[in-house]
Amino acid sequence: MNDVRPRTVIVRRINLLWYPLVLVPIAALFLAAAYGLISPWFGLIGFFGLIFWLFSFLFAIYSLFRRPPNREPRQ
Repeated sequence: MNDVRPRTVIVRRINLLWYPLVLVPIAALFLAAAYGLISPWFGLIGFFGLIFWLFSFLFAIYSLFRRPPNREPRQ
């Protein structure tokens, strides 16, 4: 058998540009459900997306500030 090990995923760079961009479809989904254009169940999905987005944003900010400064290796 082939021994397949899972790869570790390491995020080296955090791009905070995408976080405000993702709020647009989440807000559109929530507002469309609030105005009755679509089923209210989609509003709950939008609310879940907002909570998920908030936790993701907070973890990204935390990891951005927790990262140690880049040090040049000494020779």
